[in-house]
Amino acid sequence: MNEPAGAKLSNEIFRLVRFGLVGGTSAVAYALFLLALVHIFEAGSVTSSALAFLLSLPVSFFGQKYFTFQSQRPVQRELPTYLVLQFVNFIAAILITFVTVDVLGASHLVRIVAVVSTIALISYGALG
Repeated sequence: MNEPAGAKLSNEIFRLVRFGLVGGTSAVAYALFLLALVHIFEAGSVTSSALAFLLSLPVSFFGQKYFTFQSQRPVQRELPTYLVLQFVNFIAAILITFVTVDVLGASHLVRIVAVVSTIALISYGALG
């Protein structure tokens, strides 16, 4: 039996909220890793962005898998597809970092907001 339209909309809204919560948690992890890499380890802008992105991937993957989409499929079946998407996001993060920080001279906060916003749009479009 099909779900009523109202139930489908409600489920989609709750999934979007869960996606936002996981994305927000992943974004905080990214920002904290990035700031630590820049201020403590004095890593360059592109290096810090790349490493912070990679370090925050498990937060995003497991949060989206188990909380947002509540998937029961084995990790080894979902991880390759997720990693392809994250490769696209990784390239976007590097390019955004280069343009915002190295070309435009923007602050780390501007970089974080630009990277996180872009990745959220790409990810929800691909996963949703």
